[in-house]
Amino acid sequence: MSAYKHEAVVRESFEKAFRRLEDDVKERVRKRVEELLQGQAFWKPLSGPLRGLKVTRVGKWRIIFSDKKPCVIDLLYLSPRETAYERL
Repeated sequence: MSAYKHEAVVRESFEKAFRRLEDDVKERVRKRVEELLQGQAFWKPLSGPLRGLKVTRVGKWRIIFSDKKPCVIDLLYLSPRETAYERL
């Protein structure tokens, strides 16, 4: 039996950004994703045109995700704060 409450779906845009991170940041992002999957991470709902999406912080990085499907965390984007909302 899995210890996680949710399953992760990792989008190509998220994976591409993740591969470029330094190792220490990768580890912090991994930890935050595990917390999301266990339902233990702090997150905020987005508003306006991004309504329905959620964001959580990892230092200067933002993980933008959706949890519209039951038991699924859809990891959409991983971006620095300065550009996180521009491409959405």
